Amino acid sequence: MRHERMHLQKSVDKWSAAEVSFWLRIQFPFFGDFLLNQYSRRIELHQVTGKKLKEAENDSELRKLLKKAGGMPDDQVDTCVEVL
Repeated sequence: MRHERMHLQKSVDKWSAAEVSFWLRIQFPFFGDFLLNQYSRRIELHQVTGKKLKEAENDSELRKLLKKAGGMPDDQVDTCVEVL
């Protein structure tokens, strides 16, 4: 776990899809294991990297990316965007 946390300390745009997935799990445990497993699988399947998150030109594009690739509902997307 410490090793994974060290990876997350690097710039967001350098995160792999697995690191984005890990960040989601660490940052939002209140989403629940079932949903986090679904989101993580989809994020890794769609290769949602930190670079893709950072390339979103505005919050609206970031929301669309998380909804489409992550399969998240609006309220959880909003929570993620606030933290990023």
